[in-house]
Amino acid sequence: MNKIIAFLVFISSVFCFSQEKFSQKISYDLNVQVSENNNIKEEMVLLLNQNEAVYTSQNKIKNDSVRNYYLKNNDVQGYQAYKLNNDSKNLINYFIWKNNNEYIYQIKSGLKTVQYTSSLPQLNWQLITNSSEEILGYNVQKAETVYEGKKYYAWFSTEIPINNGPFIFNGLPGLILKIQNEDSSYVITAKGIKNESNLFPELEKGKKVIETKKENFYKTLEGTMKEVQTMVVDEQSNKLMNKKIKQYLDSKFLFDVN
Repeated sequence: MNKIIAFLVFISSVFCFSQEKFSQKISYDLNVQVSENNNIKEEMVLLLNQNEAVYTSQNKIKNDSVRNYYLKNNDVQGYQAYKLNNDSKNLINYFIWKNNNEYIYQIKSGLKTVQYTSSLPQLNWQLITNSSEEILGYNVQKAETVYEGKKYYAWFSTEIPINNGPFIFNGLPGLILKIQNEDSSYVITAKGIKNESNLFPELEKGKKVIETKKENFYKTLEGTMKEVQTMVVDEQSNKLMNKKIKQYLDSKFLFDVN
C-alpha cells in the first residue's frame, strides 16, 4: 500500500501550487473536429496577472487538485473511488506557462514529464474588417495570421486591453476571444470572463522533468512512453501498446493546434 501511495504522489506532482496568484480567469470552449465522427470538446482556461499567464484544461486543474487532496491524506481508496466515479474527464493534458516573450510547454508522459521552452511567436496579424460582431457583449475585430504554415483567424476586443489569448496566440491590441483555423476544425471561443484571485497552478520541477527542444518534442514523448512499455513482457500487450502509442502521437490535437 505504501508503494502505491508513493507512486500516486509522484504522478500527482505534475501540478504543484505556487504563492503567485492570478487576477483574471477567461474560460474558453475548445472544439476540435478530429474526423467526421470524432469531435472533441473541452473547457480551457486562461489565467492571468500582470506578469504571467497559464493556459490549460479546467478539468485538469480540478482533477489534479482533488487527487492531491486524497493523496495528501493517504486516502488511496478514496482516490480510486474518485477516479471510478469522476465524470470530469480531460483529454487535453498540456500545461502552458507564459511569461514576457517566452512560454514553457509541459505534459505528463509515462513516468516522466516532458517540457520545452520556446519564444512566443511574433505573429504577423492582418486586420480583416472593422467588424460589428460581438462576443460576450464585447465589440470584436477580426484578424488573420499564419502560424507554422497554417492560417488562423482571431476575434479580439480592444475593450479588453490585454495582449494575450488562448494557447500561444498573442500580439493583438486586445484580448483574443475566439480563434479558429481555416477549415473551422479547430475553434476556441470565450464563454466567460471574471475577476478571480487564486493560486496559479505551477510547473513541475525536478529530476523527473525531461527538458527537450520543440522540434524534438514528439520523439522525446515517444521515448517516455516506450520506457513504460519495457515493463510489459507479454508480446500481444506490446503490440497493443505500440498501436496505442502511435494513435496517441498521431492525435496532435491533444497537444497543440497542429
